[in-house]
Amino acid sequence: VHVAAVVLLLVLLFIGSRPFRADAIAHDAQVAQGAQGANPQKVAATFLHASALLPVEPSYISDAGSEYESTGDAAAQGNAQTPPNPAAAANLYALAATYYRAAWKLQPQNVFYVMNLGRLYGSWAAVNPAEYAVANRYWIMATRDDPTDYQVHLQYSTMLNSWANATPNSTSLRRKTIAQLVIVVKDRPDQIQS
Repeated sequence: VHVAAVVLLLVLLFIGSRPFRADAIAHDAQVAQGAQGANPQKVAATFLHASALLPVEPSYISDAGSEYESTGDAAAQGNAQTPPNPAAAANLYALAATYYRAAWKLQPQNVFYVMNLGRLYGSWAAVNPAEYAVANRYWIMATRDDPTDYQVHLQYSTMLNSWANATPNSTSLRRKTIAQLVIVVKDRPDQIQS
């Protein structure tokens, strides 16, 4: 009986410590993320390891998506040493989308996961303009989920403006951009410079 109780106690301690271990691993990933020359795949893999320990926590999966999104942004833009690589960017954005959707599935009421998808597809549209329509769908969902958050409307207007810039002579996109900015200024007059 005592052996069974000790085994049960050890099992409970092991299972009960998973959230703490997951947080520690996610912290290690965040530290690595901020380091100069960090390997994005290793950082994302570390976030996913944390997620495996605590699969009900969406933030770890979302953080992996964020790592792929920022790496995709870098590939799309290029730099002084490396020219833009739209194919690599599209592959990285696809990975980010997979993880963002997984986080959203775990917590569908969380507007930030919808906003992540809207922002991601807006960035992806720089290398594939067809993605603007997908971004728009997510931003519409975000504005419905949280109609009073000026940040939602501000970020939506940024995407709409990029789409309008990529679509010459689109007065409807310009009107939608302005409508979102009007909401921002109405809710937050201090954001008039937006």
